Amino acid sequence: MSGPATPTAPGSTTGIRRLSRAAGRVGWGFADQAVSSLGNFLLGFLVARAVDTPTFGAFSIAYTTYVVVVGVVRGAIAQPLMVRYSGTDEAAWRAAASRAGGLAWTIGLLAGAVCLAVGLLAGGIVGQGLIAVGISLPGLLVQDTCRYALFTHERGRSAFINDLFWVLIQAPALVVALGLGHDQVATSLLAWGGAGTAAALLGGRQIGVGLAPRQSLAWLAEHRVLVPRYVAEALASLTSSQLALYGVGAAAGLSTLGELRVGQLLIGPVLVIFIGLQLVAVPMAVRALSVSVDHLRRLCLAIGIATATFAAAWGLILSLVPDGLGRALLASNWEAAHGMVLLLALGLAASSLSSGALIGLRALASASRSLRATVIASTLTTALTIGGAAAFGAMGAAAGILVAHALAVPMWWWEFLRAGTAQERAGGVPGERRIAPGPIAEVDDP
Repeated sequence: MSGPATPTAPGSTTGIRRLSRAAGRVGWGFADQAVSSLGNFLLGFLVARAVDTPTFGAFSIAYTTYVVVVGVVRGAIAQPLMVRYSGTDEAAWRAAASRAGGLAWTIGLLAGAVCLAVGLLAGGIVGQGLIAVGISLPGLLVQDTCRYALFTHERGRSAFINDLFWVLIQAPALVVALGLGHDQVATSLLAWGGAGTAAALLGGRQIGVGLAPRQSLAWLAEHRVLVPRYVAEALASLTSSQLALYGVGAAAGLSTLGELRVGQLLIGPVLVIFIGLQLVAVPMAVRALSVSVDHLRRLCLAIGIATATFAAAWGLILSLVPDGLGRALLASNWEAAHGMVLLLALGLAASSLSSGALIGLRALASASRSLRATVIASTLTTALTIGGAAAFGAMGAAAGILVAHALAVPMWWWEFLRAGTAQERAGGVPGERRIAPGPIAEVDDP
């Protein structure tokens, strides 16, 4: 006969509940990032199929402008929102979301006006794309802020529904826009931006507040300590990944830029996986640090090697894809992309090795070291990408990215190992509580 059931200890039950909630947050974060990246990939993929390489280069200028602006806005709004209002009560969270959304709207109007002015001056396909982005920016920035606000209040499921809603509207709208056969860059961006604006309206209903743009200056004053730091980190990261593309276009022309961006589009699915992995990896690294610094080192090395191997394998597989299948996917843009995809994948592999060290620095809360490494690596990548493009076209740009990421690997690991050694000398794990990373890691979607 079996004995009486042993009652579950209250502490054990609480721990299981906390673990379940944490797993749910990570799961929704991964799912939301996947669907968000899918929407961006879908935009790039459909446009790449429909237009020639120079036109795709013009599209890339416009889309890159959006990525740069949203990256800066995340530093000024989304990150302070998550740091200051995670775990607060409902009323405080709603009030903060209203102020944050109001500032996002204000920045969207100002940045949108600049895009409209530059677009009118530039003219041509580039100008049309910038005008379309300028019209769309207010709604797109509000949607992104709503997304972060929902995660701040542990409502990842709602954020996922919001991004899924955007993709479901965007897909048929893009098909119609591209099917018109004229002004395809502008019409596709307007279809994408219009769907994002609709998702922003849904986000406002999900949170249950309106926008408070009149409190924009109050938000900046309230978070004046955090905003400059986060904006600086965002700009340092964006310099090599996005701002360098302007330099490629200026130095080597829209055709070269288009070829490079189509190649980057092919490694986009790997980035989606890596972004989702970071949501899990940083909490894992924090737990490893609670055991020992050496345990953290082994975990970060394993993550770096595993992700680098996967990225290199992905590039090798794509380089072996038959030309017939490639042309069916990307039409005339396949040739240029196919030739450089292995170089780009190897560059991503080198960057993945560095990401293992970056995860460790985040676990150690060594912000000064990670910022220094980011600035140096970004400067190196920008210079070699633009220089390679000017000298040897798109292949030169891809080679420059690979060389820059490879040179940065020892620097990242040197900073991480030094930070770990300093922590060991200080004795034990860091005393301050860590702020968990946001639902969207700072890796740019293709």
